[in-house]
Amino acid sequence: MRSAATTLALVFAACSVAPDLQGGDVTVLDAGERGDGGHVADGGTSLDGGVGDGGTVSDGGPGDGGHALQVVAPSGARRGPILVRFPGATAPVTLALATGPATLKTAWTEGGGVLVAWDSFADVSSDGAVTLHATDAAGLAATFTLDVRDTPDVDRLVAVGHKSVDAPGGGATDDGAEVGLFAWSRAGSAGGPRRLTVGKGPGTLRAAPHGRAVVVVNETDGSVSVVTTPLDADLAGAAVLATLTLPGGSAADARWSPDGRYFYVAATGDGAHPPTLWRYEPSEDLSSVGAPVNLTTLPGPPDRFDVDRVHGRILVDCGSGGAGLAKLVLLGPDGAELARHEEDLDPANALTFDPTGTFALWTSGTFSEQVRVWSIGAASIAQAGPTLTTVRAPQDAIFWPGTGGAALVSNLNHDTVTPVLVSTTGASPRSPVAGVPLAAELDDIERGAARGTVFAVAVSQVYRLTLAPDGATTNRGQVIDFGAATTDLTTGIAVQR
Repeated sequence: MRSAATTLALVFAACSVAPDLQGGDVTVLDAGERGDGGHVADGGTSLDGGVGDGGTVSDGGPGDGGHALQVVAPSGARRGPILVRFPGATAPVTLALATGPATLKTAWTEGGGVLVAWDSFADVSSDGAVTLHATDAAGLAATFTLDVRDTPDVDRLVAVGHKSVDAPGGGATDDGAEVGLFAWSRAGSAGGPRRLTVGKGPGTLRAAPHGRAVVVVNETDGSVSVVTTPLDADLAGAAVLATLTLPGGSAADARWSPDGRYFYVAATGDGAHPPTLWRYEPSEDLSSVGAPVNLTTLPGPPDRFDVDRVHGRILVDCGSGGAGLAKLVLLGPDGAELARHEEDLDPANALTFDPTGTFALWTSGTFSEQVRVWSIGAASIAQAGPTLTTVRAPQDAIFWPGTGGAALVSNLNHDTVTPVLVSTTGASPRSPVAGVPLAAELDDIERGAARGTVFAVAVSQVYRLTLAPDGATTNRGQVIDFGAATTDLTTGIAVQR
């Protein structure tokens, strides 16, 4: 039996279980639907060993022709998006709430089966059992239930990197290997912290859209780590799933796909490998991480990249690599190049899509102070408006999690953050907000009453700000102080979704 999330297989008008489900902990539930002349499966039988090892499917034979619509979905509690599979299906499958007429998702065929990612955030805003109805173009149907955790106002885990340690001869190095986590409560208090060991130099952290994991870029040794984050925000339940060495190059940045099925890692090149965008697929129950897939070779060493949440497109900022110009490259979810812009750009400190996938905000403060807005089309990249040079030492950037174009840029050397309004005419800054020491990386709460709450790493502390849709920003003060030691200095940050 699997020790992690149990798989549910609902078999309608059939007397066998799909081969890829055999040997697992499979439950056959009451279908409530009939095939063409077939019987309704009686349900409730647990197949601990799979077919042929004591497991049976009760009361049910094949319908006319022996067709079946099978559903494989997680039995454990999940926060959207949630992956659902239809093994062996060859016709398009649609999902809808059983209690409503709206179609939620149309499945796509992949590897002989059909897969959907149900974004429950868009359809359910409460916890508990949710019944879904699946149909295909051939008229087969299935009704099944998921245990959804979708209340928007919940406690959340917040993870930060601690990559600094004391150097033997004095000063500090980036050989630290800890991630610190604290629990942010709905009441506005922080519990913890707790430390976990990852790779060397955890500097960039990205939270998965399903809320159950954070990927960590370890900048010193070039590895990536996956930290699991329980949905109940229990600090004791957080764990390091794996620390991964890339097949080639060193990790520069990482992002999740919109459905949470994959995370991507942009890697610099080495003597044997060119710069590459790698794709990893953790198991649905987060018990393992699959082998990396080379999604595409990049035209230069990457700095930052982001994934458009609407279309799944990938925008990568690449350096020249010593030849030609720097490049912005727009890729499809499959890695195919859609557009390219070449210019003598400085390395990016931040690159982030707005929630609609229409614009990308780019900052650079390494050799110059620049904020740019890129207009992103289906197959085009063009700068929108002039380059903004009045936002001092721009570091990270984050958008208000909704329409309107409000964003927040951290100002590393000036102890401030600057609200910026983004539109087709470019970026328009508002007055900086003071009181955030060495403001660096940012992340936010995207749903519920606390939507627009931004957390900023600041020396060894984390500060909280609120960003409004019109760009108005308020500094709410310090949330947590990790301490005065070198190992307490903070770097990247990720807030549980």
